[in-house]
Amino acid sequence: MNSDALIALVKSFLDPATTAGLVLIPSIFTVYMIVEGIKYFFYSEQEKEQHPFMKTLTRALLVAVILFSLTAILKIFGINV
Repeated sequence: MNSDALIALVKSFLDPATTAGLVLIPSIFTVYMIVEGIKYFFYSEQEKEQHPFMKTLTRALLVAVILFSLTAILKIFGINV
């Protein structure tokens, strides 16, 4: 088995994915939070109590930070060799 060819194949998929992740993750997070903010604005008072915006924001931010951190670490340290 040719390990150099396997590394090149994996690298050919991971390099564009990490680059796209660095752009797409913050963009998707921003759009998601805008949509959730608009939905929250039109909630009734009872729905606002049941679905607090800060809880939604915290969850989305946590997911975005974890995904972006993994992508950035892969890009910085070149783990995707």
